[in-house]
Amino acid sequence: NNVAKYLDSITVSLDYPDDRHDKDRRVNGLFKKSIEGIKEAQKYVSNIKINYSIHKKNINCIEDMINLVKELNCKIYFRLLIRESKKEANVADYDYAIDNKEILKKVIDKLIILKKEKAPIVSSYPYLTYIRDNVSFKCLISRFIINIDSHGRVYNACPEYEGTKELVFGSTRE
Repeated sequence: NNVAKYLDSITVSLDYPDDRHDKDRRVNGLFKKSIEGIKEAQKYVSNIKINYSIHKKNINCIEDMINLVKELNCKIYFRLLIRESKKEANVADYDYAIDNKEILKKVIDKLIILKKEKAPIVSSYPYLTYIRDNVSFKCLISRFIINIDSHGRVYNACPEYEGTKELVFGSTRE
């Protein structure tokens, strides 16, 4: 409540639309707590979004996530887990990366259709088509968004640095 006056929006990362999220994050009850947190945050901040990183294991949950978002009366940002960070980065999640171009294209085309059908999708058409068509672009996201991970590290949100934590700006715990 004390912090809400300084926030324009809150984004919560969810990996699944149910307690499979707990298994991926290795924290029992995390999904339920996340949903409770979203509902509580909505009392103070009107712009709540869910960040959903689509990967090999949750690729079939997209419509269930959209239904959850509609129930919660918030919006969703889809991020596609592809190999977008620096080549030398050792990113544990890369085992889940969508590396099949045809599957990636089908998923993105589906997201574009859902967005056109007025699903509460925040991901922009340019982002989706750039990823689908493998178009190179300059990342400007860190001008608008900062990431805070589960360890309290504040770091660059640009996917080029995904998993590397090269540009850690500070810590919320210090």
